[in-house]
Amino acid sequence: QLNFLIFKAAQEIVLPKYKENAQVDYDQFIKESQYDYQSIKSIYETGRKWSLEYFEKIYKRLGTNFDGYYPESRTGEFGYDMVLDGLKKGIFEKGDRGAIIYPGEKKGIHNRVFINSMGLPTYETKDFGNAKAKFKDFKYDASIIVTGNEINEYFHVVLSALKEYDQKLGNSTIHIGHGMV
Repeated sequence: QLNFLIFKAAQEIVLPKYKENAQVDYDQFIKESQYDYQSIKSIYETGRKWSLEYFEKIYKRLGTNFDGYYPESRTGEFGYDMVLDGLKKGIFEKGDRGAIIYPGEKKGIHNRVFINSMGLPTYETKDFGNAKAKFKDFKYDASIIVTGNEINEYFHVVLSALKEYDQKLGNSTIHIGHGMV
């Protein structure tokens, strides 16, 4: 219950900053609980603010800056619609328990769940939607995602799905995995 309240708070706090509407209905999962929503929302907002302020201190020390941020509470919304649309187009399939999966095994890679059996977006959906959110803001020719190599196979599947969904976005999104730094 706490997670659903946090997800809802994230939507209400983050999405208006981008003038975007929620696509995932977390209210359907929220039941009567011991948690007060307004308190949760306030704690989330404060914690998010403190985290972003601290990251800015680190970035300043490193001499880096960013033109935009892509919180999961935003990119998950983009990805959610994309996956549902991709399900209609036959890119994704319903799994045995109702989850929506990308059938990577048919393409020589592994399957991954993009929307779980409860109807909630996974990290895959959020990374899938990240490409569309960034492109909306920057109309890029290339987007390079750099991560540790322990998630190379994960991104192999996510980008395979992205190429099927939107060839232009998929071909201009590149993942580079590296060893531990």
